[in-house]
Amino acid sequence: MDNKIHLAIVGTGAVSVKVGAIIEQVYNPLAMSQGADALSIDWYVALWRETEDVKYSDLTGINVCTLSESIEKYKNGDIEGFIVPQGIYSYAIPILLLDGVRAETVYCMSADIYERDAFSNVGLDDILTSYIESGYLHPVIPLPIDDTKRMLGKHKHKCAICGTEGEFNSYLAREMMQDKRDEFEYYVCSNCFCLQIAEVPDNLGDYYGEGYYSFALPENKDRQYSNPVTNMDKILDVGCGSGVWLVQMAESGYGNLHGADPFLTKDIRHGDRVHIRNCSIHELTEDGTYDYIRFSDSFEHVTDPHEVLKSARRLLKDNGAIEIKIPTYPNIAFDVLGPHWYQLDAPRHISLHSLKSIKILADNSSLRIRNYEYDSNCGQFIRSLMYMHNTPFFKADDEVKKHISNLGLYELECLAKEADQRKYGDHMTVWLIKDM
Repeated sequence: MDNKIHLAIVGTGAVSVKVGAIIEQVYNPLAMSQGADALSIDWYVALWRETEDVKYSDLTGINVCTLSESIEKYKNGDIEGFIVPQGIYSYAIPILLLDGVRAETVYCMSADIYERDAFSNVGLDDILTSYIESGYLHPVIPLPIDDTKRMLGKHKHKCAICGTEGEFNSYLAREMMQDKRDEFEYYVCSNCFCLQIAEVPDNLGDYYGEGYYSFALPENKDRQYSNPVTNMDKILDVGCGSGVWLVQMAESGYGNLHGADPFLTKDIRHGDRVHIRNCSIHELTEDGTYDYIRFSDSFEHVTDPHEVLKSARRLLKDNGAIEIKIPTYPNIAFDVLGPHWYQLDAPRHISLHSLKSIKILADNSSLRIRNYEYDSNCGQFIRSLMYMHNTPFFKADDEVKKHISNLGLYELECLAKEADQRKYGDHMTVWLIKDM
């Protein structure tokens, strides 16, 4: 055995390369002069599922592995510990600990290396001084985490989207938005990759109620708008709540705006431009009259997605379009945080669709995908992390400030955008048109 401690750095890219360079050029000579073991950076760990996807051009010639592969190497003794740069340690470290990595072998960075474009002598001296005074690496003191067994293994189910039957990976998710903590089983279809609830509760309406965030805007029948009407396209917002987006559109000059939401207690009107009905899309009868139909983070709530898209097609003009904004699976947030992924939003989110399951639904309704884009943000990490730490949705914003710096948020936002580029973020927008 050599006198080196063999480590892996989590998070590929320029930051990890800098960390490795500092260790090799600065820390090791200092440590060895004081009789300590040197550190060897043997692996760069990526948070992506496929190793080939993370071999960036700027990492040519180094060893790259996925997070799951690195944990296996740790258990086999090939890796003795992990270094996690401060920008991502707040969500990466809990994953390592949950997967059996001992806390005393996980180290987080205390030195500020993110804004150093080059390793000048002055910079190295500054870093050396900070290492000597405060320690370069320090063991992690983990936050308390939910240690409930949420990976249920394979259970038998029939997919509600494509009809496939089989033994599917199943998970246990908690209701965390209203802090009820009720548990619900979800599973992933191995054919269409839709992540869906195993059984819709009979009392689903109890998980909405008047306090639900999308119902926060009070009705204003006498609302006046400052801008004149410049667009009379007929627009329908399905699952619109009390109509925040519709009112914004009305203020910008749209004058023919409609909404439908079955969880409202009554019909709502906002002036003479916005009309919202307490009903499902199936109850609307204006066939072939809508220019644009929108599902904004509402399509995942429907219990009958096949029928909903058929009703949308019926209502749509021949040259109209349907916009679906939706949490999507598979994604990086679920892969690193599992059933703590906040977009599961149990039990309100019935189906978390993949692009493939959306295409199956579209084909079955004589629609086709015109375009799509991934548009996630860092909330997929920070809110899911807070769920892991037993913090409900409406307390997460205050709590996260205690654990994640502005720099950390920036790093997470960059990671989200990179995930989107790889079609691996947790949210997307899909546009459908009629297949004539």
